[in-house]
Amino acid sequence: MEKHKPIMQDIADALSVSRISVWKALNNKSGVSDELRDQVFEKAKEIGYLKRFEHGTEGIKSETRTIAAVVSRPESSMFWTQIIHQIAKELSLQRINLMYYLHPKK
Repeated sequence: MEKHKPIMQDIADALSVSRISVWKALNNKSGVSDELRDQVFEKAKEIGYLKRFEHGTEGIKSETRTIAAVVSRPESSMFWTQIIHQIAKELSLQRINLMYYLHPKK
């Protein structure tokens, strides 16, 4: 089995933060502390997410594309989370980051 390229979720998992926090840090958006931003960039470099480390007001310059999805589900089971995470891993092989928000159905 081919090893997947590092994705934002890998950074989030390693730091025990959300993917949204990782995305904000990597793109220099508000809502994350300078300390977390530094940790995210360090982890991204460490796992090979960033080939070229650029930490400035313009964010990351990368060939990776990002797509976003809102997923609605009836309950918060790990089953669906695992499926979506696997889809994100598969997309990472194509240099596509899947950013998703799990919206619980009411």
